[in-house]
Amino acid sequence: MVNRHSLSTKVLCLVAFPLLIQLALFSWLAIMLRNAEAELAASTRARAIAEIINVLSKDIFSGIASFTAETTVQEIAKNSDNFIALTDKVRSDYERLRDLSLSNPQLLQTITRSHAGAEAALQTMLALCRNTQKYGVGARNLNNPLWTQLHRQLLEIDYKELVLAGKEQRKIANRETEIQAKFRHQILFLLVAGSTVTIILGVVLALYLTREITGKLEQLTDNAYRLASDLPLNPEMTGPDDISALDRLFHSMGREIKESIRKEKAVVHNVHDMICTVDDDGRITAVNPAVTNLFGYAIRDVTGQHLISILVPKDVDKVRSLFSGLKRQAQVTPLEVQLKKADDSVADILLSATWSDQEKKVYAVVHDMTERRQSERLKQEVVAMVTHDLRTPLFTIQNILGFLAEDITDKVEQRLVDYVTMAESNTERMLRLINDLIDSEKMSAEMMQPQLESVELASSFQKCREVAAAIAEDVGIKLAFNQTDLVVNADDQMLERVLFNLVVNAIKFSPKGSLVTLSASGVDGNAHVIIEDNGPGIPENELKGIFERFRQGSSRSSKLYASSGLGLSICKAFVELQGGKIWATSEVGKGSQFHFTVPLTAPSKS
Repeated sequence: MVNRHSLSTKVLCLVAFPLLIQLALFSWLAIMLRNAEAELAASTRARAIAEIINVLSKDIFSGIASFTAETTVQEIAKNSDNFIALTDKVRSDYERLRDLSLSNPQLLQTITRSHAGAEAALQTMLALCRNTQKYGVGARNLNNPLWTQLHRQLLEIDYKELVLAGKEQRKIANRETEIQAKFRHQILFLLVAGSTVTIILGVVLALYLTREITGKLEQLTDNAYRLASDLPLNPEMTGPDDISALDRLFHSMGREIKESIRKEKAVVHNVHDMICTVDDDGRITAVNPAVTNLFGYAIRDVTGQHLISILVPKDVDKVRSLFSGLKRQAQVTPLEVQLKKADDSVADILLSATWSDQEKKVYAVVHDMTERRQSERLKQEVVAMVTHDLRTPLFTIQNILGFLAEDITDKVEQRLVDYVTMAESNTERMLRLINDLIDSEKMSAEMMQPQLESVELASSFQKCREVAAAIAEDVGIKLAFNQTDLVVNADDQMLERVLFNLVVNAIKFSPKGSLVTLSASGVDGNAHVIIEDNGPGIPENELKGIFERFRQGSSRSSKLYASSGLGLSICKAFVELQGGKIWATSEVGKGSQFHFTVPLTAPSKS
């Protein structure tokens, strides 16, 4: 089985192999250069040794020739300074020879022996010079032993051996050209051979990797084309290299994309809203089957048609403005418009759209609101019916019962009095429920706006006390309305309705003989009104929803009146319409406190 490596390993090998060869080549060159430098140094040293031996031989020969005749000795004696200088030069040359021959023990031994003989001969020559210079011709007998000694010492110089050593060093020095040429040839061969091997190996590895990588990249590119064209992908690549791993990831991504497209198509085909694509000219290029279920159009009938062609003419400009805003990247909100169905009836729709600048298309969602609008219209009709056909007769009945209650005398049976009182009470309750229902629907339809003006809070407190006092007295509840001089910017009727609802609510849920307190204080530019009772309290988990429509606390039961669940929601709406806030605080078993704020105007005059 062929061992497969990752792409990074292969690229590393492509780079590392030539580098290793270059490193070996440089190492070899370094060794050859070091050897060449050593040979050059040896050649240079040999040439220097040969030159010094040549000079030294001449100096020694010149010195020996100077002592071949007596007249010459006498002349040397007269010029002893020159002879001493020659002696110093010979000694210096021997010292240089010794330094240059330290790496050649045999040559060093020859030079040392020759130096010793030469030094002895020089000492004898100096003695001859001094005697001749001192005694003149009469020093012959004194110099005879020195002459004998000098001849013996001259033999000890090993002049021939020294000359042979110089010739040998000359031969070594003369081999420099040959050695340098040899090294140049070797270095040139090494450079050419190493470069050739490196180039060939690099080309082979590059061709191998290029062929393998290019083939896989071509397959990967083909897979991308196939994925974009919704065609089957090529089989997955095998192997641990990076491109194979990328191809497997690509296959996985392709499967996920297809699954996502399948789910998206399933959602689009089964969704109850009409979803369509509109091009830059306003034509519908694609639409889901909901267009048939909702509006009766066949998909082929609307595809290619302008979207505005199926809209009610009065809403065409609105839709065009919506599309223009989308193209300008402006913030637009969904439109409530009307659409013509295939049977020429009209449907109320909510049109939401998104613009794709890349595809130059609008993606629109059409939600059918026909049933909702019909329900709202029906509800409005019911409210109107309740307002006119139910509330008006109840007012009439209430007035009749009032007249009857006033005309009943003590002679009439008490049971009749009780019936009339009960009828009047139930009539008031029905009127209150109807008013709450009507006000709630008006607020939902945003048909109620406050008439803000300066209102003395004390006056509102007094009116509330007058209306709520009888209810409180019937159930044995005491009312405490604290004095205030605050003036608020509010709707007088709405404010009285809020106070009455909250006070009656406190009365209903307070035990007999307890106290309901109404107070107000100025806080941060607002009048903070508090209605406090001593009832059973409200559980903490119910406080947040206590102001919702048709919501009643599970632990609070009315002792006097059944509740519609609209009173607190109406209070909340009225307070917020006047620019205030409302909330409740409570502790189970210790009563509740209802708070609301209304903006202040200025303190009233006392």
